[in-house]
Amino acid sequence: MIKKFSIDGVDYNREDLSTEALSFIDAIKYLEDREMELAQLHESLNISRTTNIEKLKEKVIKIKTGLEF
Repeated sequence: MIKKFSIDGVDYNREDLSTEALSFIDAIKYLEDREMELAQLHESLNISRTTNIEKLKEKVIKIKTGLEF
């Protein structure tokens, strides 16, 4: 676990903080990690959506024209 960290340019030691402050820090870390995880999931879903739209377009063209791409 990180023993020192910085907030707004001020350095803090974990040992010097109260239990309540440490729980806030842990909550913030969890939220930052979760935000990154959700951003990655969002990007993956966007890629999937784009890919599926392209496949659907190809399928519609194939059905309408009989041509395959």
